[in-house]
Amino acid sequence: MSIPTVQQSRQIIEGWVPPRWLDIARDVKAELAGRAIRKPNGALRGRHAGSYRAFVIGNGPSLGTMDLRPLSGEITIGANSFYKHPHSAEVNLKYLCIGDPEFMRDTPRALEWHRLLDENHPKATLLAHPAVLALRDKHGVHAAHELYGFTAGRPASRPEDVTFDLTRPLRVGHMTGSLLEIPLAVFLGVRRIVLIGFDLNHHVDPGRSYHFYGSHEQFPEFDSMTADKRFSYETLLAAMQREFVSHRLLRVAAAERGIEIVNATSGGLLDVYPRVALADELRGA
Repeated sequence: MSIPTVQQSRQIIEGWVPPRWLDIARDVKAELAGRAIRKPNGALRGRHAGSYRAFVIGNGPSLGTMDLRPLSGEITIGANSFYKHPHSAEVNLKYLCIGDPEFMRDTPRALEWHRLLDENHPKATLLAHPAVLALRDKHGVHAAHELYGFTAGRPASRPEDVTFDLTRPLRVGHMTGSLLEIPLAVFLGVRRIVLIGFDLNHHVDPGRSYHFYGSHEQFPEFDSMTADKRFSYETLLAAMQREFVSHRLLRVAAAERGIEIVNATSGGLLDVYPRVALADELRGA
């Protein structure tokens, strides 16, 4: 009789154990894994408690048409290659989030990109995939930054399961905006979150860039869904559907904590949040 492989053994166990027990086991495993990585994140808790708002910036195509210079002096949270925006220097991001492990590979082009982040965002606090810690230790990238890691747990299916506590595994969203940026804003203690650049229209034209810039020098394979060969269109549609669900859960979970999320994106498909015009938001401050 042959001995089952690890994968076969796991399938046998999962076939006998009630799903709820499996979920509890996965949650416990996620809580224990990466605890040392998450522990320093407590320094961010309530850092901006009492502040009225933060602007959370996605990198959707609409961002390229927006004048972001009025955001100078605001609490701003950006993602990935925001430095490519023409107003990046004026905005002077307070926080930068990097969620995708693909950006953390120890390759010349990835290291070049991380050094561009250092050059363009010298004062930003970074929240990034924990693999960045190895790059910092080996190559010195982000050595001058306040740098935090995160871990992700089993995706939430109910608002009450959403985690905004960065000292625990994050449980909603898989794109950087929903996984990191919005939870970070809540954890920082602001009472109002204003989204811009959250288009969420990747699936409408897979050959078009889903960023505000046309091409990326270091990572051209992420220029569009057609260029990104990791996913089929079916997988893309499933991921987008899950992203809309994640934003609905985020809206409800934040509201239960007395935090309002509004969408000041110019266009786009994200209809989960109330819409506001950026100019009106700034005038109403």
